[in-house]
Amino acid sequence: MCTAPFGVLFAAFRQGEGGGAPAPPAKPGLSALDPATGRIVWHTPAPEAPCVYASDKGKPSRCARAQSAAPAIIPGFVFQGALDGWFRAYDSASGKIVWEHSTTAQTYDTVNGIKGQPGGGIDGMGPTVANGMVFLMSGNNGAARVGSNGVNVLLAYSVDGK
Repeated sequence: MCTAPFGVLFAAFRQGEGGGAPAPPAKPGLSALDPATGRIVWHTPAPEAPCVYASDKGKPSRCARAQSAAPAIIPGFVFQGALDGWFRAYDSASGKIVWEHSTTAQTYDTVNGIKGQPGGGIDGMGPTVANGMVFLMSGNNGAARVGSNGVNVLLAYSVDGK
C-alpha cells in the first residue's frame, strides 16, 4: 500500500484564481500540496463522469464536477466526494483513483424504513472513517446549494469500496 510523505496537505480547490484579473478556466480536482513550500505534489483532475440524480426522475440533471467537500485521509488513501455525487478513493502518494462510486445513480432502502431514498451531491461535510468503514452523507444541501436534493442518505463503504 502506498503512503503519502509526512507533511502533505490534501486540498480540493479551484486552481488559478487571480486577484483582480479574470480567472483562467477552472481545474476542478484534488491536489496534494507540500505545506512547507506550497508546491503541488500531484493534481488529479475531477473526471468527467456520467451524472444522473435519481431525484430528477428523468429530467436533465444539473451536474457540477466541483469537489467542495472536505477530504478524509487514512494511511494510503484520500477519500473525496463531489457535487456530481461521485465518491472516490485516491492513492495518497500518486493521486491515482483507486475506486469510485456514483451515489446518485440509484436509490437506497434505508435502515429506518424509507424506500427509494435518492442520493445527491456531496458538499461541505466530508466523509468520516471509523473501524475500517467510510461513512458519507450524499444529498446534503451544502454551501454551494447545487447538485443536491435536500434529502440526505448516509452511506457506508469498506475502505476498499465495497
